[in-house]
Amino acid sequence: VNGVQSFQLSFAVDQVMDGMVDTWVDASRQIDAGELAGVRLGLTLVSDDRVTATGDGRLRQTFECDIARRTRS
Repeated sequence: VNGVQSFQLSFAVDQVMDGMVDTWVDASRQIDAGELAGVRLGLTLVSDDRVTATGDGRLRQTFECDIARRTRS
């Protein structure tokens, strides 16, 4: 997609099943569905136009969103 420099997806893992996130892992890693506590989405957008004289001149904005899993079985 034009303007998207980076898209990251991570899983929140609850390894001891106490309702608390123990660690975050890259989404490419296989985890047990019962350990999945949520997901984190990360997105970095970059401008098409050069607007500054430093670096490559493009503006960047990063957004992150954590989404908790509502129910577990």
